[in-house]
Amino acid sequence: MKWSGLAFIFLTTLSVASCSIAMLLEVVNNSGLPLRVEQQPNELKQINPGSTTPIAFPDNPEGDLIVTVANCRYSYPIVDAIRRYHWGGLQNTLSLQMEPDFSLYLLPREVRAPATTEVLGRLRSSGMAVRPRQSTCVVKQNAD
Repeated sequence: MKWSGLAFIFLTTLSVASCSIAMLLEVVNNSGLPLRVEQQPNELKQINPGSTTPIAFPDNPEGDLIVTVANCRYSYPIVDAIRRYHWGGLQNTLSLQMEPDFSLYLLPREVRAPATTEVLGRLRSSGMAVRPRQSTCVVKQNAD
C-alpha cells in the first residue's frame, strides 16, 4: 500500500474519532423541576424547567448521564441507548427530553423540542424512552 493510502486511512480514522469525542447532548427539561446534570465528577450544570441546554457527553466509566432532581440522583444508561438508536447519518448533537416521570427520550433530529405526547408515545413504543439504571434519594430528617 502506498503512503498516500495509509495517510488517508489514518486521517479518516482520526476524523471519525474526533467526531465521537466532540459529541454534545442537548437536554430539554420538560420535567417541570430544575435539573442538575453532572458534566464531570463534581461539576454540575443547572437546567431550568422549560429550557434547553447543551451539555458535554458523560465523562464516567459507564457512560451514564447523571441527573439530580431535588434530593434524588438518577443514572441513565445513555451510551447503551445511543448504540441502539439508528440516527440515519452523522450528527454531533443529540437531543434528549426529560419528562415529569423522569423518563429520558432520545429525540430524532426531525423532531422539534419539546416533543408532543403523541411523538413521545411513538418513541416509547420504539424503545427510545430511557429509564434510570439506578436512582438514589436522600430523605432529610427534621431536627427536633
